[in-house]
Amino acid sequence: MFEEKESMWKKKGFYVSVCTALVCLLAIGTTYYRMNNDPQGGGFMKAEVESSEAPEDSMQPVGNSKDQSIADKNKATIAPSIPSDTPQPKATKKPQKNNTANNEKTAAKSGRSRKAAAKDTTVASQKDKKHFAFNEEKGLSWPVKGKVLMKFSMTDAVYFKTLAQYRCNPALIIGGKVGQHVKTAAAGEVLSVSKNDETGKTVTMNIGNGYTLTYGQLKAVSVKEGDELKAGETIGKLAAPSTAYTEEGCNLYFKVEQNGTAVNPLLLLD
Repeated sequence: MFEEKESMWKKKGFYVSVCTALVCLLAIGTTYYRMNNDPQGGGFMKAEVESSEAPEDSMQPVGNSKDQSIADKNKATIAPSIPSDTPQPKATKKPQKNNTANNEKTAAKSGRSRKAAAKDTTVASQKDKKHFAFNEEKGLSWPVKGKVLMKFSMTDAVYFKTLAQYRCNPALIIGGKVGQHVKTAAAGEVLSVSKNDETGKTVTMNIGNGYTLTYGQLKAVSVKEGDELKAGETIGKLAAPSTAYTEEGCNLYFKVEQNGTAVNPLLLLD
């Protein structure tokens, strides 16, 4: 009985050993198959070898993906943002050739303008020198012979009988007779022939060097604007006094100005 049981256990041990050996062979075969038929060519052993042979500079530090995402988000926040709808200025650069041409035209035009201005100035000065060179030392000749009724006065007030008031007098009031000839006190050009309530018919002349002469209380004026006259030529006759000088009687209103400022005619009359 004992021998039969021992024989049975031996048979069972043999079968167990055989089964174990088959399982081991199957496991080894499966492992070998996977190593030689890995779709990436070489299995984990090859991957391990390639990993060990990789250069050091190709190895990247492995960081936390969450930390990397936060860092990228911070960079995007720090970078200045420009709205897409904001119009960006466009740099414009004109061709150098056009600028040069324009500059040349402008310079030429400016040069012509300066030449024209210089020419006009020269002509004017020559004309003024030739025709209207008033000599202060030589002075003025009397336009009419008569008594001075009212003297020039720009500092002290002078009494005007007709107006019944005191006022400054920018001219010389020379008495005369109606119809008496009035002559030019110096050579010059007629600037204007006009009429107003105070001085009646009036002639203004340019005699050069900034001087102008005004003759008032005239009639039968024989000159016109632009006429060039010599000293002593007749420009008209004395008229009856205007309403501003009825008490003073017939007179010549004679005013001298230098650069627009009234001066005393008596200082220039010889």
